[in-house]
Amino acid sequence: MKPRWHIKECIKKTVEFSKTYIENPDRLPEEMDREIETFFTSICSAQI
Repeated sequence: MKPRWHIKECIKKTVEFSKTYIENPDRLPEEMDREIETFFTSICSAQI
């Protein structure tokens, strides 16, 4: 299986998640949902 995102995109997403974790941990469930949706949307659009 090949990577779906370039390493720069992965690091960017990790930083965004970490900022939410530190600044507003109560928002983690929404942040996880948003990131999952973004990921699946990006890979589905790449397959078209």
